[in-house]
Amino acid sequence: MLFESVISEFGKRIGMPELAPQQGEVVRFTFDETVSVAIERCQPSAMAPLFGVSISMGQQGPTVQSDIDALNEKAMRLVHYSTPQRFPLTCGKTGNGMLVFSTLLSEEECTVDVLEHALMYLDETLRSTFAA
Repeated sequence: MLFESVISEFGKRIGMPELAPQQGEVVRFTFDETVSVAIERCQPSAMAPLFGVSISMGQQGPTVQSDIDALNEKAMRLVHYSTPQRFPLTCGKTGNGMLVFSTLLSEEECTVDVLEHALMYLDETLRSTFAA
């Protein structure tokens, strides 16, 4: 299924029928006023040699250093190679302290159902990371 078709169908399913890739490559939106989502069609590179779809979800982190350290430690445990995962995870932080989890799918496997499952998994991962 073409990337644009997947995004269009996904948008309809979540009540955002106007959802469309910007410049044919990227979709960004925020939900619950705190969680940021990016879905991007990726070109082959040294890190990802196939066409793919990068799915990222982030949430603003705490501002107290001890809380930041605890959050970082939890995030690193979740993406460790020995941790079982439904989708391969990476994590990082933006310049303003937002914690972001990402997964990369091949373009062939990125259907609307797989996209929904990947987003649910990223959401579960974020929620468990931020849970006390």
